[in-house]
Amino acid sequence: MRRRCVIVVCALGAATTIHSARADEYDTLNLSISTALTYDSNLFRLSESTDPKATLGTTSKSDEISVSTVLLRVDKSLSQQRFQLDVSETVYRYKNFTFLDFEAFEYRGAWLWHITPRTSGTVGADRRQALVPFGDVKTAQQDLRTSDREYLTLDSQLTGGWHAVGGASHFQQKDSRVAISPEQSFDAVSGEAGIKYLAAPGSSIAVIQRYVKGTYKNGFDPAALFDNGFRDNQTEVVADWIATGKSALRGRLTWTDRHHEHFTQRDYAGLGGEIGWLWSPSAKSRFNLLGRRDITTWWDPLSSYRVSDLASASWTWQLAAHTAFLAQFDHVHRDYRGPVVAPTGPLRVDNERAAQIGLSWTPRRSVLLKAGLQNYSRSSNVPGNDYDGHIASVSGAFTF
Repeated sequence: MRRRCVIVVCALGAATTIHSARADEYDTLNLSISTALTYDSNLFRLSESTDPKATLGTTSKSDEISVSTVLLRVDKSLSQQRFQLDVSETVYRYKNFTFLDFEAFEYRGAWLWHITPRTSGTVGADRRQALVPFGDVKTAQQDLRTSDREYLTLDSQLTGGWHAVGGASHFQQKDSRVAISPEQSFDAVSGEAGIKYLAAPGSSIAVIQRYVKGTYKNGFDPAALFDNGFRDNQTEVVADWIATGKSALRGRLTWTDRHHEHFTQRDYAGLGGEIGWLWSPSAKSRFNLLGRRDITTWWDPLSSYRVSDLASASWTWQLAAHTAFLAQFDHVHRDYRGPVVAPTGPLRVDNERAAQIGLSWTPRRSVLLKAGLQNYSRSSNVPGNDYDGHIASVSGAFTF
């Protein structure tokens, strides 16, 4: 209740401070109000072989979700310093499965500081709140995940295009229900240092060494080999390249070596990363291709970690001055590895697919209207893990 009052006071202050109802990208202060209505035909991602009546207490697997958001945005520069703040309150309401209703308080704040023109960095904090995806849990219960991060970065020009970079962060992931999600709640601190070469504005390469020490919050369980602490050593190479005036490339390779405090059976190491290509052949058309590999901890007897390979392609076309069309296709291949008990068959493998189209219309700079359709599915070599469904959504936002 208290945070709602803060949002309301900020909103009223913003409304009385802004002299025009039309948003401008150079405004110090902006207030955005948005609402969306979504229909999901298979909210809990149930397999066709699953009886919804036995699992949900009803024959319907679908629901309508309304989402309403108030967002306050501040962006202010003072001399060489820049201050940014986004604060939002979002209300989620479900028509049928009302036990899932929740409110998310989120923020992102950053101080982009400069000591000298050669030395700069960022001090910031952010919070995100969302339900754990139902494709990752086996029960129709609400599990609200809160992710908090505080961080600082440093960039100091040594000579020419060479820069020393570094940083530190504290990250906490907490689920509202214990032992529902195979991804445990945890708390971690990290420090990193590296070297970066800036070839030209927008084109650079950096090598970074990172150390992470964390604590799991779900409790120590020797029977299930659930540990209470871990250490990561990460070596990362990040590169950005402005290939032409119409295209840009971004790449990252990260080698992660994770060690647990007590159960070496849960240890793993692997190479993750991503490569993305953004191409704008004309002022009205843009293509975005992305390939990414993520390695994440996964807690069950038949897997200690999950490797996810994503391939994504999207196309944005500016149909008219105020109307844009989006088409996107995503495919994710997931391997579940590192069993701590002897498997009786092949390890779990999933393939997830999603295809969507959408239209956005901005009749005014301060008004944004959207509509979209999405079809999704998952196939798996584990019986009962497959599903399919579709989503339809409409939304509108007004920015002062």
